[in-house]
Amino acid sequence: MAEEKAGRFHGYIAMGNILCGLVSRDSSGAISELAGVVARNTAGLDRGEVERLVLERERLFPTVVAPGLAVPHARMEGLSGPLVAVGTSERGVDFKTGGGPVNVVILVLTPKESPSLHLQILSALAKDFTSPDLLKRLRDAKTQQEVADAFGEGSSQRIPDYLLARDIMRKDDLVVLSESDTLRDAIEIFATKGICDIPIVDEDKDIRGVLSMEDVLRLSLPEHLLWMDDLSPILGFQPFAELLRNERETKLADVMREDYVSVDAGVPAIQVAKIFIVKSARLILVTENGKFAGTVRIREFIRKFFWE
Repeated sequence: MAEEKAGRFHGYIAMGNILCGLVSRDSSGAISELAGVVARNTAGLDRGEVERLVLERERLFPTVVAPGLAVPHARMEGLSGPLVAVGTSERGVDFKTGGGPVNVVILVLTPKESPSLHLQILSALAKDFTSPDLLKRLRDAKTQQEVADAFGEGSSQRIPDYLLARDIMRKDDLVVLSESDTLRDAIEIFATKGICDIPIVDEDKDIRGVLSMEDVLRLSLPEHLLWMDDLSPILGFQPFAELLRNERETKLADVMREDYVSVDAGVPAIQVAKIFIVKSARLILVTENGKFAGTVRIREFIRKFFWE
């Protein structure tokens, strides 16, 4: 049993921490219900502190990780291991993400001293819930035993011993462009999406290059201008005007850089951290079977490991 509990998510679900039929229809209320259950069944755990930490993160980063599934979580001091509470709602809970109602809410608390553990648990859950069968069984469950049985029988994924690049990469809602897109397309993304680097990928998911905001500045200020101590002749940003005149005709194939940082999806996530430092990279492209699969941006990496 000890080996099973260490390796499978359902091993962490205590029967008393299961709520069938959440009363609340909003995320804050559902989290409060689950915090109350797990605090009541765990000596020394403060319900108010659980709610505060979980809601603080939920307001910034709503944790709907799959259709119909939310996994609000927090890292807490003093825990010896993960604590889990599960709530189901046939009617659904509104997590205000625009993605439809959530029917299963899983509250996960992990020790603060284990910064990657909640990500390992999320990785296993995301794989389990790729099939709608488990979600449907949980949504329709009427008893705690039915919930426990659904996890025991439908949970096939082990919690990984350590994270891989594929576990932390962004693979949905990716911002990419193609070689035939224009400089105007890239500038618009830089100005409106809050990102600094854009992967250039073809229709076969082969990586062709990357374009950064600094690249746009270099196009505007060629190297010979950078050697000038006195830039008074171009105080009106005349080189910028030249670039803007041609932005709609300039193809990214002509201005992108073909040097980029990439890793295979099977590389340990700690190796990704090393690459950020050694390569002074902001963006790492992740490949699977030689094809573009996702991205890891340093801002998201820091958020996942030091904040969420």
